[in-house]
Amino acid sequence: MSDLTTAPVAEVARAFFDACETGKGWEVCQQFCTPDATFSAQADPLEDVHTLEHYTDWMKGLLTILSDAGYELKSFAADEDRGKHNGVRRVPRYPHR
Repeated sequence: MSDLTTAPVAEVARAFFDACETGKGWEVCQQFCTPDATFSAQADPLEDVHTLEHYTDWMKGLLTILSDAGYELKSFAADEDRGKHNGVRRVPRYPHR
């Protein structure tokens, strides 16, 4: 994460989001996070997922199964003053057959 520490938080957060949501897994996503980054969601399939490492690898596994799935970014926000990624809204996108 050393080269990324001077980048605007929105740029780093967006790069993390894209890597995560396209199934790159923790191997790629970890460069954008602290090693102990936490995760929470209100979705039942994710109730036992508590770290970003686990979530990014979960997404990698999901996108291995749903290889033609994608996402549409609906909104994105970051708080540059506090160095925080505020939130993301996404909708899964699956090609019609």
